[in-house]
Amino acid sequence: MTIIALVTAGLIAGAPVPVGDHFILHPPPRPRFALWTAGGFVPFQIVAADGTVLRGWIVAGRPQRPWIIMSYGNGSDMVQMAALARWMTRATGLTAVLWDYRGYGFSGGTPSVLATHADALRVYDEVRRRSGRAPWVYGVSFGTTVAAFLTVSRPVLGTILHAPPADADTEFTHVRDTFLPWPLHRLVPVPTPAIRDAFAVADRMRRAHTPLLVLHGEADTLIPIEQGRRVEREAGSARKQFVAIPHAEHNDVDYDGTPAGRAIIDFLVTPTRETGPTPERPSRSS
Repeated sequence: MTIIALVTAGLIAGAPVPVGDHFILHPPPRPRFALWTAGGFVPFQIVAADGTVLRGWIVAGRPQRPWIIMSYGNGSDMVQMAALARWMTRATGLTAVLWDYRGYGFSGGTPSVLATHADALRVYDEVRRRSGRAPWVYGVSFGTTVAAFLTVSRPVLGTILHAPPADADTEFTHVRDTFLPWPLHRLVPVPTPAIRDAFAVADRMRRAHTPLLVLHGEADTLIPIEQGRRVEREAGSARKQFVAIPHAEHNDVDYDGTPAGRAIIDFLVTPTRETGPTPERPSRSS
């Protein structure tokens, strides 16, 4: 049987296509390492459980205000996120914390979804040690999986999610149907246990009780707005809000002077108290 015949038979039968780290994680080209200490921010580094060195930046806000951990989307890094962190600090007075995922930017190691989530706990613990209090958490796109994981793993003041996926099956079926030609629509994306666990944002937020703000662009074709609406709708938070951003595509995160920016400012300046995490279930990939 020829290769073409095998492929044709696979398409007819609905062949499974594994979706793992290499399918998901695509770091941009590394920035010059010297920029880490010359970027105008306070650099810090911590060591992950396996010895990987993780590096970040602290963008100082007003002394009495809380801190916020910011997690970027796939294909980005701290350098690309710096302008948003500056805006966050200027607009809210919060001290913003950026960090590069393993295999991204200034951090060492190889990209890994599960390891990135574990690394986020190390970053949180360092922020808590330095600030003396629980932080807010913010994530955009893939970074929403990190922010949601922190929300149910550590005490946080509240959570901001921009363009969150609801779950792995919904998202990767959408990617297949939207970005692949129709003859390939019979292929069945099969997320690995690690990816399925990481992308379970709706499930995690369903068990969370922190204040929640969800933002989503109306023109987002990569992660459709209905997924963000579902995350907000099913969330267990008593205080929650959904903001649709007119005409915004997936990577439109310039909030300065916009209704979305005003919603963020209002959300972050409203007094709130530290909320403990909902115990995280063991990963199905463990």
